[in-house]
Amino acid sequence: MRPLLIAIPSRERPDRLEIAIGVGLALAQGDVRYHVAVDDDDPQLDAYVELLEPWSRSGYVSWEQGPRKSLTKWTNWIAKTHVQQYYAIGSFGDDHVPETDNWDTMLLAYLHEIGGTGIVYPEDFRRQDVPEAPIVTTDIIQKLGWVFLPSLHHFYPDNVLADIGSATGTLYFAEDVIVRHDHYLVANPKSPRSLYDNTYREAEYWLGQDEQTYKAWKADRENGMASDVRKIRELLRNKT
Repeated sequence: MRPLLIAIPSRERPDRLEIAIGVGLALAQGDVRYHVAVDDDDPQLDAYVELLEPWSRSGYVSWEQGPRKSLTKWTNWIAKTHVQQYYAIGSFGDDHVPETDNWDTMLLAYLHEIGGTGIVYPEDFRRQDVPEAPIVTTDIIQKLGWVFLPSLHHFYPDNVLADIGSATGTLYFAEDVIVRHDHYLVANPKSPRSLYDNTYREAEYWLGQDEQTYKAWKADRENGMASDVRKIRELLRNKT
């Protein structure tokens, strides 16, 4: 079983993806792998192929293309097809760029420190209360059946993980590990408003609907948050 896979769905951003993965691999010290997913209808598909084909021969980057999917659906698809092969699976955006040497093994070390089952996330300079770049152990993924709540499209999967992790004592914020989130809303000279693009614009269409879905999940004591928390508590009890 390999230690860590980073799932990155990407759309219309081969240039940003090149930076995210190139820097991530350069600073990694362990056996981290990346898996990229791109849509068949991406207008920059040819540029992705040109970028990813040489990388895939290195063994550290794999990729696939398929019918268009949301962030949640791509991430869960990648996790489902790789969950048996890895100890932990992370979800980064193509706008997440590691800055800390040894970032991968540091995050894995924190997972082991909290008991080997958990959700760890780095400092990204955007939010500290929720894991926007989560690393999730695959026993949690298998127990839930997903990394991101399947009824969501793009927003609030990090809130869901934060709620489950906080309620079960499995959430850890690794503030000394930096994976910079170059989002257009970040108050950072490296992330100006000029970064706002069609990918952000199309994702934001789902904000209102995802917010309502998240609230309904929290309120549903039969099949929502309470049920998912029970699943992880059961997983932890069985481990001991």
